[in-house]
Amino acid sequence: MDMDTADRKSLIIGVAGGSGAGKTTVANEIIKKLGNIEAVVIPHVNQYLTTVKPMHTAFVEPSRRYADIIIPEGHRAVSTEMVANMILQALTERNLVSSDNNSKSE
Repeated sequence: MDMDTADRKSLIIGVAGGSGAGKTTVANEIIKKLGNIEAVVIPHVNQYLTTVKPMHTAFVEPSRRYADIIIPEGHRAVSTEMVANMILQALTERNLVSSDNNSKSE
């Protein structure tokens, strides 16, 4: 079979996302909805389970208990401004910055 014929008989779909974001779950759900169509999923979940998750559990999670503020994944302008204001307030209350620095910069 030449490549032109092979290309017409297969479809490669990539599912993008971070480690543990649910890419394999999405791929498996799509395959379920396709019914009896032959499909192959090549997951990278083993790397996540054997490397990323254990390191996160061992080193990142324990340090969370010392955090005053935890910022979730993603960026939102409103929440970023809110967190910045909370940080300035906390620093001011601890006399680590003067109250002059605790004004919103435009």
